[in-house]
Amino acid sequence: MQDDYRCRHSGPRVRLHFVSLIVACVLSHYLPTSCAQLSSVVGGDGDGGAAEHPSVYIVHVRKPKRMLYAGPKKLEAWHRSFLPSPALDSGEPRLVFSYSRAMSGFAARLTPEEAETMAAKDGVLGAVRDRALLPQTTHTPDFLRLRPDMWRAANRGEGIIVGMVDTGINPDHVSFEGAKGRRPPWKWRGYCEFYGRRTCNRKLVGARSYYAGGGEAAQPLPYDVDGHGTHTAGAAVGKEVGGAGVYGYADGTAAGAAPAAHLAIYKAATVAEVLAAINQAIHDRVDVLCLPMASPEGGAPYFLDGVAIGALAAVREGILVVAAAGNYGPSLGTLRNEAPWIMTVAASTTDRVLRASLRLGNGQEFAGESIFHDDTDNIFGQLPLVYPTAKRLPAAMACSDLRGVKAVGKIVLCHTGGNISAAEKAKAVKDAGGVAMVMMNSQKRGFTIAELPDVDLPTVAVDYNTSLQLVDYLAHSLHPTAAVVPGGTAYQAQRAPAVAGFSSRGPSAVNGGILKPDVLAPGVSIVSASHTTKTGFFLDSGTSVAAAHVAGVAAIVNRSNPDWTPAMIRSAIMTTTTLMDRAGDPIADQTGSAANLLATGAGQVDPPRATDPGLVYNVDLGDYVRYLCGLGYTDTQASITAGYSVQCAAVGKVTPEQLNYPSIAARLAASSPGDTATVRRTLTNVLQCSTSTYRAKVELPPGVTAKVSPRRLFFWRRGQRRRFTVTFSFDNSSAAVIRGDVQGGRLWWYSGTHVVATPLLITVV
Repeated sequence: MQDDYRCRHSGPRVRLHFVSLIVACVLSHYLPTSCAQLSSVVGGDGDGGAAEHPSVYIVHVRKPKRMLYAGPKKLEAWHRSFLPSPALDSGEPRLVFSYSRAMSGFAARLTPEEAETMAAKDGVLGAVRDRALLPQTTHTPDFLRLRPDMWRAANRGEGIIVGMVDTGINPDHVSFEGAKGRRPPWKWRGYCEFYGRRTCNRKLVGARSYYAGGGEAAQPLPYDVDGHGTHTAGAAVGKEVGGAGVYGYADGTAAGAAPAAHLAIYKAATVAEVLAAINQAIHDRVDVLCLPMASPEGGAPYFLDGVAIGALAAVREGILVVAAAGNYGPSLGTLRNEAPWIMTVAASTTDRVLRASLRLGNGQEFAGESIFHDDTDNIFGQLPLVYPTAKRLPAAMACSDLRGVKAVGKIVLCHTGGNISAAEKAKAVKDAGGVAMVMMNSQKRGFTIAELPDVDLPTVAVDYNTSLQLVDYLAHSLHPTAAVVPGGTAYQAQRAPAVAGFSSRGPSAVNGGILKPDVLAPGVSIVSASHTTKTGFFLDSGTSVAAAHVAGVAAIVNRSNPDWTPAMIRSAIMTTTTLMDRAGDPIADQTGSAANLLATGAGQVDPPRATDPGLVYNVDLGDYVRYLCGLGYTDTQASITAGYSVQCAAVGKVTPEQLNYPSIAARLAASSPGDTATVRRTLTNVLQCSTSTYRAKVELPPGVTAKVSPRRLFFWRRGQRRRFTVTFSFDNSSAAVIRGDVQGGRLWWYSGTHVVATPLLITVV
């Protein structure tokens, strides 16, 4: 969960120096926020004495003709020519990274004044200060229907290389053994950076580490000292390991979504480091690249977003990029990694419950979850309850400050969150003399129990409704008591999938209205590999592990369809999703109500169907560049994002709603009852068989209607493309539609054997 994540580096504010600041702001209608950022930089640093200290800046440059085909060494020499000196006064080299593939530019140590001076040099497009990024199994393969027959059909992802940009890896874990596996494909060009050891193998084929300086001491090797990277790697491509579980809970066979795929690890934590990792992954020729991390600040346009820039470079080289949507939900507009060339993944629950309950002194019993593994006997009897509500101070209620709380020998009720980890809460409770802890969900987390801490204190986590009832019991009881009752692991024990309360929601503030997130995948209480032992596993939650699952699914789809583009793989996964849970009801959110498309995207991934979608929506690199121009970007801004010189007048423009995306978003004006919006799309046939006919069906709520033309699409050969339009308008019940309404629906294309589903999002403006 985001409350528990800690960065290795402190993240300064994003700053951009453009030579043509005023021109950029005037020409782009899109950039009120960006212009404010730019103006604040030109007006001064705002950090007082910090202004004279060097920081890492990412510098974007325009390649002259003589450098268009230069190799990495020649590019590095050219990049050094921009620097004010080879080294700082301290002797530290100025050049941090020279990028030859991920973008056109380099990372260097500069003061703000030096960065501004550099921005005025001929050929320099801009400079952005580096910032830190936040990192955002048993049963889940079964829950996703990743069954042996499907794995066999796709060779379990064998021959596909999945790159993970994260906190590193535990190379000794059994999930990544591979001495007897298939060798990596001939194209692989990476290597292993664990010096002096034969640590990498046919499973873990490469491991690199990148460090830009600043913050805590560098960890020069790609070992995982955090646990996040090992956990996500196991969820994506971990091999089958029997007897996996956590202290007797969730026992079973652990496996990643693509258990035979190869793994390449790139350890990185800041934007400059991630760009270096992407640069290397492109060189190494990975097939799928997973970015299970996100910026703590959202809303930056793409030319300010180094991760988006690097991701577009990877897509240009045929690599599908999968990323976490962010753990900043459930509020709207909290998305991260929402560029249309990135596959953005939200988190959902599974039907597994790690049971424990609280039996109150009045006989009531409330279900919760726990992985407590001690043999302490006194928690099974009735013990006093205490709720640290003195003056309703948030620190006390979150158990970060229990001074004055009479907790000795009692079970302490603690709220989740409060910018303090569960382990720190447990320590505070123990230090205060408490013998057990109840983690009570906040309203925004609702039914999502995503924090099951591995602590040496009996701990039960409960949902928001239970939290209210516990507080009510304390308020009306003179001597409130409770007992902790273990319950073991149960399956099909809760409504699932459901959208996790922490999962970030749309709409995007920067992509022009394209529906994001793209899909849902399991991301709550996922069992995967541990970074501390060779055979251990642990639980973690977040959109990071959800993205890892989808990266593994993408490897399976890629293995089954090796000639597909990244956009085709994404389309196959998106158009075969479901918006229904296992009971046949609409997927719910953390409140128990039906979730909307801004939370679910296209829906929950369904891997068996994704390998055979029938039709796909394809997007090429030129479409993405025209989309940038359609956002209103200047030539400079589009060039920074694309990584090469762009002239919008020459390439043309595509408005966001007309990008050939596997979802459709449109806007209707409430002030104009006769308003219409027409969206165009193109479908490509990927079936080997001969003739197929698809018929359209649209489902929309009252108030809005849609007309599809043509209503039938005929295909008779593989690779054949067919265009169609969807025209939205208000129907006769439009009086019920008001400005600000967001209506969700679905367009299906049916043939006798395939169903192609496309989510529809209509915003009333």
